[in-house]
Amino acid sequence: AYALQKTLRDSGYEAYHVMVGKRIKSTKLKYKIKSVLEKKKNESYDEFMNNRLIFYPGSFDESNFYLLNQEFDVFISGSDQVWNMKAGVNPIWFQETVESEKKKISYAASMGIKDVPAEYISETARALSDFNCISVREDEAKSALSNYISGPIETHVDPVFLVNRSEWEELAGSRIAKNPYIFVYGTEMTKQIKNAAYELKEQHPECS
Repeated sequence: AYALQKTLRDSGYEAYHVMVGKRIKSTKLKYKIKSVLEKKKNESYDEFMNNRLIFYPGSFDESNFYLLNQEFDVFISGSDQVWNMKAGVNPIWFQETVESEKKKISYAASMGIKDVPAEYISETARALSDFNCISVREDEAKSALSNYISGPIETHVDPVFLVNRSEWEELAGSRIAKNPYIFVYGTEMTKQIKNAAYELKEQHPECS
């Protein structure tokens, strides 16, 4: 989110993030416990968002998102799993309330699944048919969507790579760990990921 907005602004565009919906705190005990355990992490997220991201004023959902047609010329959906259709076609991520004279773009949109669920194929094809430019993050997503829409689909890198290493290092600040180390970040810690990390450690014994 930060990298895409920074790249757009560095290119001369007046780019804003739009806050979609509001954070709702669950009353379930397990989520309350999780919230306490992740308090520090969540505070760091909030600090980063408040200090580094530029938001258009207000919060928007399906009932009032159409009002943004009065404010913007171009709408961009992206990136991480914005087109995950396990629970249906989200009208905001698919820009269904964006007026036809506006530019509708996706940048490195990720599906998170290998194909469009059968029950959402026609709705997906209709929603994407009037996009001016479509790019996705995975080859699988390009292959899947090409079955349902006739326009060109590009594959682009995750927006995190739009910002160079030196900028990220400056943003991150000083290292916490002083010695060399291997950091593994995965949404799922699969056996393959663990094995790859151990193999890498054998190649670099100086890392912890």
